[in-house]
Amino acid sequence: QVNWHDLIGQTITEISAPIGDAFIQIRTTQGGIRALHQTDCCESIDLMRVDGDVDTLIGGVVTVAEDDTGCVPPDWAGKDYEGESVTWTKLTLGTSTASVHFWVRGASNGFYSETLEFELIDGGSK
Repeated sequence: QVNWHDLIGQTITEISAPIGDAFIQIRTTQGGIRALHQTDCCESIDLMRVDGDVDTLIGGVVTVAEDDTGCVPPDWAGKDYEGESVTWTKLTLGTSTASVHFWVRGASNGFYSETLEFELIDGGSK
């Protein structure tokens, strides 16, 4: 099973994290990890916000990689999800010089997954 914390010790070469999409891709010299969600029916998973500058992580070795699925919703999120089941996930990625928080919101009717899955990216990039 692939986990976010598997990034620890890897050197970051590229980060793709489009707001509003259901994926975050971290490329490293060793390959990397993609966090994503395959929509089934009645759910949505969206990257809502990135706190920090992802460019400050490029070239750094990952020292912190935390996955806080089911965390307390951030203050800025408001209560725009009345009537839905919602799961917030905060993914933290840090090097010795910088850190970034990726805020992901999963929502459904309560019967579908509201979380990200992780998969390895084969092959590294220099």
